[in-house]
Amino acid sequence: MSLRDHRPSRLSAARAVRSRLRSRWRLPSVAAVVLTLASGGVASAAVLATVESTVEFSSVADWTAPTVERAILGDLTGGGMADHIHPGHAFRTYITDHDNGNPPSGTSSIRADLSAFAAGEITRGAISGSFAYAGQSFGRRSSIVTADAASRLTPCRVSYTLAAKDTAGNREVATHRAMVDRDLLADYGLRIEGGEGGESRTGAAVSGAGDVNGDGRPDAIIAAPDASQHRRTAAGSVYVVFGQATSTTVDLNALGADGMRIDGAVAFDRLGTSVAGAGDLNADGMADVLIGAPGANANGRTNSGAVYVVLGRADGATIDLESLGAAGYRVSGALANDEIGQSVAAGGDANGDGRNDILLGSVKADGNARTNSGAAWVIFGAASPADVELDALGTAGYRLDGPAAFDELGGTVSNAGDIDGDGFADILVGSATGPSHVKAISVLIHEPGVGV
Repeated sequence: MSLRDHRPSRLSAARAVRSRLRSRWRLPSVAAVVLTLASGGVASAAVLATVESTVEFSSVADWTAPTVERAILGDLTGGGMADHIHPGHAFRTYITDHDNGNPPSGTSSIRADLSAFAAGEITRGAISGSFAYAGQSFGRRSSIVTADAASRLTPCRVSYTLAAKDTAGNREVATHRAMVDRDLLADYGLRIEGGEGGESRTGAAVSGAGDVNGDGRPDAIIAAPDASQHRRTAAGSVYVVFGQATSTTVDLNALGADGMRIDGAVAFDRLGTSVAGAGDLNADGMADVLIGAPGANANGRTNSGAVYVVLGRADGATIDLESLGAAGYRVSGALANDEIGQSVAAGGDANGDGRNDILLGSVKADGNARTNSGAAWVIFGAASPADVELDALGTAGYRLDGPAAFDELGGTVSNAGDIDGDGFADILVGSATGPSHVKAISVLIHEPGVGV
């Protein structure tokens, strides 16, 4: 007697089973784009999402068929997450099924169709046994397939099917979806990996640099604020990686002519807490680099902080800020615990002299005796750049003070462009709490000849 002969007497049970299975296979879907460069890792991007699956019933007559209770797509070679497809990597589908017959008729087959992401791949029967993937146990798995080139995986979400049959011939189809992981740097063809291991926090801050070495290609800044080169604990390091004419991989541990490394001067400076391309400050045709070190004890002032400008250069080199010399200059914090350099940015031409200026901020500055009111500074570009002391700024720039205690102005700074069309660059300054402890952003419209 087949399982179909029992159907009329248990129609209500069939409906209950169908309802339960429908609810089990509708999962929420959430997506986001994440770009990371982990310590010692690789800059990459992935579209992340939960899996969304549905079970399709062809008729009420199929209520005794086995169902695929759970299934994931497992990456065997790429070390990625389940249900994420990486072009060129090998995969299996891991499956757990259940026979709904009463008594069970026995599962005849489960077949995974992975042709949606593997060119020429045909539907294959799932292999029975006891299998584990990512700490989970499964009763079946597919044969190994290799995802095709990215051109076949244009959609961000790819569907594939699992078909289950019992010995009575009843059939169920489960439709699954997997996400295609994409490397946002793939079009440019530059892969960056390596860096000091341990707790260096390589990639904690990144920025475009402009053309630092004057070869016509844009370069990149990658910070490791807790790096400990020269046995200086958490002095920090910053890497400038030069743009490449062809696709290649750059190892930060063997940078050579592919870029330059900039090392913090003293332990716990935390160089690279913030980084930015500064533009061409000294008019030599090469972009310069702006780096914050809020832990620096500039001129003996504990945690006053410092901001370094490292000038562009044609060659790859290692620059030790303990002896910066002609390779750049330093902006030193005015008071102990100001911790300037928590934020830095290119300022455009804020004073209309034809030279680029720089912006920096400190949420801990106590301007005008207002505790943690915060401050931001505009430092003017100069024909002959030299070290700047913020406690004696004079005509080298100006300071913006937070209006009230604990406003924490200067947590973020940015060039706003010329908002009012007067030919002078304006600036944006963020306040972590702002008036009455409300987060705020202030826009400074520059007025020529007016001090701040």
